[in-house]
Amino acid sequence: MGVRVALLSMIVSRVISLLVMLVSIAALGRLLDAEAFGHFAVLIPIFALAKTLSEFGLRSYLVRTREISGRDLAEATGLSVAIAAGLAILWLGAAWGLPSDIVPRAQALAVVPLALALLLAALNLGTEVRLQRDIDFGLISRIEVGRVVADASIAIALASLGFGVTALAWGFFSGHLAYSGVILLRGSAGGRIWPRMGGWRAYSGFGARITTTQILPPLGDIAVAATVTALLGAATMGLLNRAQTIQKIMDRTLFEGILPVVLPAMSAALARGVPPIDIYTRQIKYLVAICWPGFAAIALLAEPLVMVLLGEDWSAAIPGVRLLAFAGLGLPFTKMSAKFFIAMGLEQPYLRISVAMQVVRVALVLFASLVSFEMVCLAISVATCWKAADVGRAIRRDVGPMGPDRSSAALQGAALSIAALAGPAFALWLDLSALATLVIALPLAVLGWAAALFAVSHPLADELRGVIAELRRWRRR
Repeated sequence: MGVRVALLSMIVSRVISLLVMLVSIAALGRLLDAEAFGHFAVLIPIFALAKTLSEFGLRSYLVRTREISGRDLAEATGLSVAIAAGLAILWLGAAWGLPSDIVPRAQALAVVPLALALLLAALNLGTEVRLQRDIDFGLISRIEVGRVVADASIAIALASLGFGVTALAWGFFSGHLAYSGVILLRGSAGGRIWPRMGGWRAYSGFGARITTTQILPPLGDIAVAATVTALLGAATMGLLNRAQTIQKIMDRTLFEGILPVVLPAMSAALARGVPPIDIYTRQIKYLVAICWPGFAAIALLAEPLVMVLLGEDWSAAIPGVRLLAFAGLGLPFTKMSAKFFIAMGLEQPYLRISVAMQVVRVALVLFASLVSFEMVCLAISVATCWKAADVGRAIRRDVGPMGPDRSSAALQGAALSIAALAGPAFALWLDLSALATLVIALPLAVLGWAAALFAVSHPLADELRGVIAELRRWRRR
């Protein structure tokens, strides 16, 4: 499967998954209170931290390495499972050993399915790496849809029965169980990969460097969640969680689908001799063209989005969504920068950037939590833009300047944003219901953006033509 078809396959699956997630968000927002989401919002970054530790940089190492064997994949999977098992035991022990005023019993119960999901994720490592190296994302994209359906259906069913935060946790586990079961059975064309002990020394140096970098975001998320919960309460943390859920709609739809393809594609381009600055420049042009219009539309449509997806009881999240969307200005320069630095072998500069980013983010959130929920949202966005500037400085120093391409990307991004906002502005002017506004605004936003994309001769328009042509050739085969 070519890179373009792989990207299209992943994006289509994410769009389908998004529709399921929107139903889930709307249902769960009406079944659970802010406190339940607040407790779950503390657990998710802990899971992300444990998952990052259990991977130990193995995914990036194996995808980037030119020649690997089935034994390498089995030994990497064995190491990941061993680390995951140890972390799962520690997490369960801490959750049930700490006093209930620190870890409420409902939250401790929710740790059980999350610990099981951690083990399942580790078992998938070798098979996923093999599929990623082959840029064979067709299977992963189809299974991803099933994962989201399982997660949403179980969570909604249990929430309707009054299970609270544990409904979210068991839904999360069910999605991982469905994903793991299918990928281990269907993704075994080259032979099933079972965990194998040994051979771990080869991964130690690279794994330590990458893991140190990758654990910083979840550590920062844990610090942010703990700070907001301690100073503003679990309900406010739940409000932040729901605001971030809406702000990250495009992230979940598009970028999570593209992300697994990025490192293999970058590594292949570098192996072909493509200049690194050309790879980075193209990445920025594409991301600016997507992020700026998308987040501008989310900010403009924050009220109808919250009313439809969460309900009137969550109206306090509206200003938070708008302030969080401000991060879209810096996101093109930060979203996939880790993959680029890894592909270039520049892990050390990116580690410095990541440490500084989390220190700035946590410090800003700490002071903002002394003021209000809205200030917390603004602090998170400012930290993202601060990281964007830091990444830009590192790129200029270690890779080279983008030159006039940077200005052209900004001008095209601004033009695309204006085109994408015209339709939603008209829909808001009509003063219809929240649902009717979205039904009219979203298609108009996409149409305006697509028309402007071709009008300004953006390279992404050529990529879209190429995707269609390659998809036709692939289907004929």
